[in-house]
Amino acid sequence: MSNRTADSLYGALMLDIPATPAAAVDFGLDGSNEEQNRLKYSYLQLLVREGQITEDDLAEVACNGPALTKLVRSKFKQPLKLRIMSWLRLVPVANQIPTYSTCYELLN
Repeated sequence: MSNRTADSLYGALMLDIPATPAAAVDFGLDGSNEEQNRLKYSYLQLLVREGQITEDDLAEVACNGPALTKLVRSKFKQPLKLRIMSWLRLVPVANQIPTYSTCYELLN
């Protein structure tokens, strides 16, 4: 299963470039709070780069916030190291905007 916005987002996450406007809308990265958007992008990027979320996974949850939340929450290997309050508010333990490397450090 595949769709253009899922493919686009997957590529953006792997290449560390901004999501297209369409992908941002389909995956909830277009909210008014830029900090939350960056957090969501960082968590998705970590999971995609670690191979825990595939293009097909993203295609299945496109435009479905609750399904995307469930997918992200189910993929964290050590969820106790992060406080995951909701898809709209993902807050790392250190309360800072993580990069890929800091997300990786939090989980390992």
